[in-house]
Amino acid sequence: MSRNLLRAALLAGGMLAASQAAMADGLSIAFTVHSSPSNTFWQAVKKGFDDACEKVQASCQMIFTQTEGSIEQQVANMQAAIASKPTALVTSIVDNKAFDQVIADARKAGITVIATNVDDTEGAAGNERQAFIGQGFIAAGYSLAKAQSANFPKEGPIKVLVGISAPGQNWSEQRGGGVIKFLEEYKAANPGRDVSWERIDSGTDLAVVGDRVGAKLASDETINAYFDTGFWHAAVAR
Repeated sequence: MSRNLLRAALLAGGMLAASQAAMADGLSIAFTVHSSPSNTFWQAVKKGFDDACEKVQASCQMIFTQTEGSIEQQVANMQAAIASKPTALVTSIVDNKAFDQVIADARKAGITVIATNVDDTEGAAGNERQAFIGQGFIAAGYSLAKAQSANFPKEGPIKVLVGISAPGQNWSEQRGGGVIKFLEEYKAANPGRDVSWERIDSGTDLAVVGDRVGAKLASDETINAYFDTGFWHAAVAR
């Protein structure tokens, strides 16, 4: 899925920027993300990006942050990328305000801007990016909770811990919101069950998530379900 997503982003950027002939002659693409090189998800995305760049014969660079989830570092990387005057900038938008000016600057410089993976929660109304390629996070969280509700205990209380991996960041808040939306509906549909949930700042490092959520589970044995908004649930399962 990651490869297809990036290929679609590049094709969209190419159609906005130039003809197919021009793509093979001087197309340069900068891809800035909010994650560090240690993030396994984004390494898979990078593979798709590299493959797509090779297919369209583009000069490409994927730029990670040093610190996982650092908005400040991502903005700085975007500013540096704009200074190199690429044909297109592909970026994740994890905050509704932090990227507005730098993306506006890119557009004024004539750079095509495509948001991918994470968008402004107001979409095109909230940011000058020209397109977004990615999932609807509320729907994704809702679908996750709905699917896993089949594994809830058939009797007795249900207490769910919802791990918000990056509090305040669009992708994490919206996925968590989707999970909670389903839980609200589930509770309403099962008035005879004791259904409750709690948010926790679970973190974006496997070791931290394992320790933080593990400590919570050890202190409250009534918790019988956990949802994560990223891939760090692996540490909780382990």
